[in-house]
Amino acid sequence: QKEEAGEALTQLGPVQFSIGYSLHPVETIELPITRVIPSKKEKARGGAFGSKEILRYSLICFGGIVNENVGKETWLTEADRRLLLEALWRGTKEVITKNQAPRLLLHIIYKENNFHIGQLDTRIKGDYDPDHPPTTIKEIAINLTDLINVLKEFQGKVKVIEYLIDPAVTLSYAGKKYSATEIEQLLAITQIPVRKLEF
Repeated sequence: QKEEAGEALTQLGPVQFSIGYSLHPVETIELPITRVIPSKKEKARGGAFGSKEILRYSLICFGGIVNENVGKETWLTEADRRLLLEALWRGTKEVITKNQAPRLLLHIIYKENNFHIGQLDTRIKGDYDPDHPPTTIKEIAINLTDLINVLKEFQGKVKVIEYLIDPAVTLSYAGKKYSATEIEQLLAITQIPVRKLEF
């Protein structure tokens, strides 16, 4: 610990996330903002006008990694890891003011320390009609072809694939579509054990 005034002890966290990106083109909508603020003077009001841009719809994909070496230094436990996964799922689901919903959570657990395939999120694509970019989850399928193929290639290094999926999701692999209830059948192509996360 550092004793001198003005100095702080810093520690890189064991969990790092990539920046999320949309799996399809998006449409922005400009919304007007009006704010009315009561003033101290009787019956007087102040106000402001502005605008903000939002997306009509976006299916956002991002990845993360838990560094087990840094985890040892920061006393990361398996219970912490479970809480992180639960927070990712429930934290998105229960923020009702943002109109967001978690759709698919995949957790890859490796057999060996200090091994990871890397950037698995970039192997997930979106299948949609290019003439009509999606405006709901029903208009896009999450294409897991590249992801499943690379996991199959490294099946000997992966202990288990854990998942959670929203029932509204459609998946695709090698040109064929699968419902959310068929995810275990689809992930079984990797020949890696699969289990559903329970919170």
